[in-house]
Amino acid sequence: MVHILLMILKIIGILLLIILAIALALVLAVLFVPLRYRLKADYHGTPRGYARVSWLLSLLTYRAEYGQSGLVQKVRICGICLWRSDKSREEADEAVETVLSDEEQALYEEMRADDEERYGALSAQEIGGPETASKAGRESAPETGTETSPKPETRPEVRAETAPEPGMAPESGTGTILENGAGGAGKRGKEAGEAKAGKDHFQTGSQGNPEPEAAPKAGLFSGITAKIKGIIQKLRFSFRVFCDKLKSVREMAGTVREWVGDEKNKASVRLLLRQAKRMLKHVLPRKGHAQVTFGFDDPSTTGQVLTFLSPFYPLYGRVLELHPVFDGSVLSGEADIRGRIRLASLLWLCFAVYRDKHTWNMIRKLRR
Repeated sequence: MVHILLMILKIIGILLLIILAIALALVLAVLFVPLRYRLKADYHGTPRGYARVSWLLSLLTYRAEYGQSGLVQKVRICGICLWRSDKSREEADEAVETVLSDEEQALYEEMRADDEERYGALSAQEIGGPETASKAGRESAPETGTETSPKPETRPEVRAETAPEPGMAPESGTGTILENGAGGAGKRGKEAGEAKAGKDHFQTGSQGNPEPEAAPKAGLFSGITAKIKGIIQKLRFSFRVFCDKLKSVREMAGTVREWVGDEKNKASVRLLLRQAKRMLKHVLPRKGHAQVTFGFDDPSTTGQVLTFLSPFYPLYGRVLELHPVFDGSVLSGEADIRGRIRLASLLWLCFAVYRDKHTWNMIRKLRR
């Protein structure tokens, strides 16, 4: 019994060791196996490009191609395509055909043929022109046998107005005026009096009450003085704001001078620049070659471009070749570069920055 129990514990221990070994191998592979990339591009009238990223002896690969058909992307694991972006409609139809049975496929074909006939008839009616359209309209019209007549236009009713009795004034709003007798004369006299009163009121309103000119002059002078006072207050406020900004700039300059003058800050800045330079050097391509052929209509422009690029020759001379053309406008080129990125190296560079407490505190202050 004890022997069997020890055997079971031994098997469980072996399995745990195997799982730990696999996990450790995966972690080491992720950290130390580099991620390799390759970029190819050429331009001869139309741009084309190719990019490939692989990991662990092409166990996991990603490819992207750009050409006349557009951008095509693929992801493969152990050579098996898991995803691609160029699946066409024909492939989808083929997949549907493989899923459908024979009877379902026949029914699908019949429905498709009916749709084609229907759409063909509709297109023929559209091509036939207005005659066929009118004919179709007559056929589609309901045969009720009744004719619709336009509705008669409604006219406003005219109400008969009765003349008031003699001696009585007409009601307001009736619009009737008595022309005969004493009532008509009284009405005309009343209207003439109202017109004269309105005319007199208009004349007195237009002329206004004559006042001395001293009052408007005093109001104009007070308005000018108020505007001048407002402008002076605005100038004072803007000058105070400007002085406050100068004080804040001086304080900031003083803090920056103190920060730059501190030896610890200088050491932190040097550390950051050194680590950034190493990281950039690690990420940039290690192998590659590129050549560019260029030229302009004006030879002097080509010479100016070469003059501008000549100081940077030590940086690109080993990788890039320039071929100038002075007798025409030309632009073409090819490039093929390769590189690798190791995660362990990037983490080590970041850990060196994290280990320096002063640098880490400085980074956190800058982020705030």
